[in-house]
Amino acid sequence: MHPVIFQAFERLLREADPDGRRCKGRVLEIGAMPAADTLLNLPALRGAAFRLGVNLAPASRQPGFEIRQGDANRLDLDSDDFDLVVSNSTLEHDRRFWLTLAEARRVLKPGGLLLLGVPGFGGGAGWARCKRLLGSVPLLRRRLAGWRVSELTLARHDLPRDYWRFGEAAAREILLEGLEPLAVERLLEPPRFLVVGRKP
Repeated sequence: MHPVIFQAFERLLREADPDGRRCKGRVLEIGAMPAADTLLNLPALRGAAFRLGVNLAPASRQPGFEIRQGDANRLDLDSDDFDLVVSNSTLEHDRRFWLTLAEARRVLKPGGLLLLGVPGFGGGAGWARCKRLLGSVPLLRRRLAGWRVSELTLARHDLPRDYWRFGEAAAREILLEGLEPLAVERLLEPPRFLVVGRKP
């Protein structure tokens, strides 16, 4: 995980949970990895009462938490059981990500927080300027005609598959559907979106 993304998760978590109550409760990471930069290792979560990861990969034990093998489209977990659900770089690999979102909302307690990170598409001012400059070169104009109307996106990365990219509207209207939206942030280029919502 890019260090900027890891730090942004930490900051957004502390902003959304200023008293640390959710961070000290029961935490689930969808797409957890046996790595130092998995979200269950965020400094804000070190005092959590219970940390659990779920991944399609084989189960593993990590210092302070376990990662269970399971399909996030059908979590074998109780409803209204977690104070916090986090996930990063997972939904783009999920053929039916909307089922995973429904499961995340289901397992969250009322008042619980959902923090997600997804790859986005779209270009900032620098991308638009670059397209204009290259498009102004007569030799390149025809060759780059399609590129000039394209959007910048994170390269495809099959792990095992890569299906989706999300725009800011999707981040607000789909990823946070049914939740009280607390934050939608765009980071880096190509963009990534981090969203935070609270279950009513």
